[in-house]
Amino acid sequence: MKRNVTLAIEEGLVQQARLVASRRGTTMTEMVRQFLTHVVSTHDDREAARKRMMVRLRQSTLRVGNRSWTREELHERE
Repeated sequence: MKRNVTLAIEEGLVQQARLVASRRGTTMTEMVRQFLTHVVSTHDDREAARKRMMVRLRQSTLRVGNRSWTREELHERE
């Protein structure tokens, strides 16, 4: 189901967007729809990747030994 949404956009931007849409052979509405689809898809992909990473980190058996240096020693300059 499609739903109409009202947006407040500066007139100059609307004119430029309509011109771009016309040159692309599409509508401003379709460009907004494509943009929002991309934003949602990117967010979903990143969220899924983050969840996979967290699972792998929790399952990891990697252990790092005790730190044998101090911050000051690490950044010591002569």
